Amino acid sequence: MCNDSRCERSSVKPHVVLNLPATREAIAKAFGPKVEELFVPNPSVTQYGVAMCFPDVKTIVSGELRRALHKAEGVSGPILIVARDLTVEARRIAAEAGCDLITRHEFGWTDEIYNEIR
Repeated sequence: MCNDSRCERSSVKPHVVLNLPATREAIAKAFGPKVEELFVPNPSVTQYGVAMCFPDVKTIVSGELRRALHKAEGVSGPILIVARDLTVEARRIAAEAGCDLITRHEFGWTDEIYNEIR
């Protein structure tokens, strides 16, 4: 989803931005116009403590999201997750962590089914 070359790797490591204003302009500058088009401002958030944009190459499963969130521990403020899609379990983890999400798809894959078809 990012137009940043760091997001185009085959790795699932996200491009991370700290202290990102929760504005369309800041989202566009950080992650590009594709993400800006999908961004719907959360009225209770003025700035994200951390924003993570996963490469637009695959659906993110729970373990990948859990590792990324673990690395963001200690950062204060809301968290924004940007990905092509997340599995049901990854979405649950994001919800429990209070993250805002931007995804292009919501196919409803589970970790198990997604890993089987990969």
